[in-house]
Amino acid sequence: ACIMARALCELINNADVDADFLTLDAVAKYLSISRMSVYGLINNEDREFPKSFNITKSEQRQKRLWDKKEVKDWLLKQRSENKML
Repeated sequence: ACIMARALCELINNADVDADFLTLDAVAKYLSISRMSVYGLINNEDREFPKSFNITKSEQRQKRLWDKKEVKDWLLKQRSENKML
């Protein structure tokens, strides 16, 4: 039962901002913005948002992760340059 409960909690809390690598939901939660805003950052080359990497090969539903340190470094750069998200 304990293993099932832990697996269920992991599914429910897909946005673990304490992990070293972040899902799209976790990036949004970490930056306190919506998923759509994250997509906007990803697609705006001028913002130089960190690149994700795929952890699955599925064409239909790819699972992407971002290195939390890269996201944090990017955020600190935005702050030092006084850029708005």
